[in-house]
Amino acid sequence: MWRKSLLLSWLPAVLLALSGFGSAAAPPQAAAAVLGEFGLLGTWSIDCSHPPSVTNSYAIFRVPAAGFPSETFHAGAGYTDNVYTIQGVERPAADRLMLHMVFESNGNRQDSLIVKSNSRIRTWWSRRQDGTITVSDGKIHTAADRPTDWLTRCGD
Repeated sequence: MWRKSLLLSWLPAVLLALSGFGSAAAPPQAAAAVLGEFGLLGTWSIDCSHPPSVTNSYAIFRVPAAGFPSETFHAGAGYTDNVYTIQGVERPAADRLMLHMVFESNGNRQDSLIVKSNSRIRTWWSRRQDGTITVSDGKIHTAADRPTDWLTRCGD
């Protein structure tokens, strides 16, 4: 009986840690180093020769002088930027990067797997704090399951 209660007492903590949402943030310098090694820092877009817009948003990965790195989605004038603080990073393979982020506007957590191929990146998988999978196998979960866009680095 005591074994069952012991199991039930630590099982939720293990499941939360495995989910990635209960884990402590890594030091900002560690996350910044992995982002740099992966080559993710800078501005990325579908078409860098065109200004940011709803159909050509810019993804900007930055490392501030102090604090955690961030990812900003900029859709151009008239739209509010979506800013995520990158609190943890894992590199499961040479061409893949898992970002553990917090959406600054509401504090919600999100995990996103980025894939890199031929100097381009795209979101391959993404999960919200509530467990909702928004992207899997490179497809956005909508009625049409539209593929995520490949982004190239802009000259910055």
